[in-house]
Amino acid sequence: MMKFLALLLIVLLAACGGGSSSGSNISQSAGSNVPAIPLPSGPLIYIVAPAAGKLPWPQHNPSFTQDQYAAMVKSNFILNNFGLLQGNEDGSGSRGMYLHDGLDFMLPDGTSVYAVKAGTIKDLMPSGGIITVEDLMQLGTGWQMAHLDVDVRLQVGQKLQQGQFVGVIRNGEGHTHFNRILNLQNTDWSYGNVSLYPDDLFDLPDTLAPVIFPVLYYFKDASDTVFLRTNNLVTLSGKVDIVAGLRDLAGNPQAATPERKAPSKFDLLIKDEVGKTVWHTQADLRNIAITPPFLGDASAADREVKLLYKKPIVVDIAPWRNQGFSWWVMTNLPTYTSLTRIDVKDEDLHWDTSAKNANGQAIYSNSLYTVVLSVADSNGNQTTMTDAVLVKN
Repeated sequence: MMKFLALLLIVLLAACGGGSSSGSNISQSAGSNVPAIPLPSGPLIYIVAPAAGKLPWPQHNPSFTQDQYAAMVKSNFILNNFGLLQGNEDGSGSRGMYLHDGLDFMLPDGTSVYAVKAGTIKDLMPSGGIITVEDLMQLGTGWQMAHLDVDVRLQVGQKLQQGQFVGVIRNGEGHTHFNRILNLQNTDWSYGNVSLYPDDLFDLPDTLAPVIFPVLYYFKDASDTVFLRTNNLVTLSGKVDIVAGLRDLAGNPQAATPERKAPSKFDLLIKDEVGKTVWHTQADLRNIAITPPFLGDASAADREVKLLYKKPIVVDIAPWRNQGFSWWVMTNLPTYTSLTRIDVKDEDLHWDTSAKNANGQAIYSNSLYTVVLSVADSNGNQTTMTDAVLVKN
């Protein structure tokens, strides 16, 4: 397994100059749900450019007027984002539990979507309505969109312009799944990729801080055995996993169910009775590359989700989809400082309350400690909570 993937996600061009925009004289192709939009003869100009340094949203037609652009912004809604838990309450079934590896732009069936950046088509997968494009400016990286009826004129090897029409949302899907990819083999663009954090590529307005479930849970390392809370105090011993229910919010009124996006940054520290930090870990999803759950190594994807999350049924007081919280194993979050593929074992990550120093003395005395958890979203909105625990080995 590849451990370190050096990658610098640098400036992404928002729009290309020259040429004329598509989107006029749209007619319906015979026997197809895909409109016959003329193929561009050169780079496309956006009448309303996306935010500086950001890519256009997939539904952003270059020919949108200011009013059409404003309507698009008002209706934009992302339901699932990178790193979010998906699947069944108990992890069972054909889909089990898995990590969501991109952004779900919720759009009505039949909505036209466009290339977010110029590139070369590397793969077309009709069964999933997937188009895979290599970035012209950062070879070896690229982007995918799924759940589309792809324009039948597009072919593998063809160059795409930013803003070029690529297809429409497939009937019954109600969204397109967008993800940013790094190709590991430079050959297989269907199954040879890992997924990268994409949230920063787009302007995604958000002024609401993530929510932390008001109770933290403590488990024996790599197990479903929970330490019980008595009189609002948990007594811990040995190796401990700390689990938090988290959900990020964007305040979109179109959410039919509670918003449940994943935060992006996590900071967990433990302080002793005099306020000294005695244990600390932090993580940033921008530094984590994950295995695509359906277009990658299934066993690797399964290990990754079980490392980062507890099965909802273990801690949930109500179905997780109804309350929106996902249960993160905070002590298991990889502490990578540069882009790295997850390659750690559950049993190797924990807070070891029974640890000893080189002289055989206990590092953590039998006393009270304060757990401080802070989480932030991609826009920097942050929430912090504290909890008291008693160590008794």
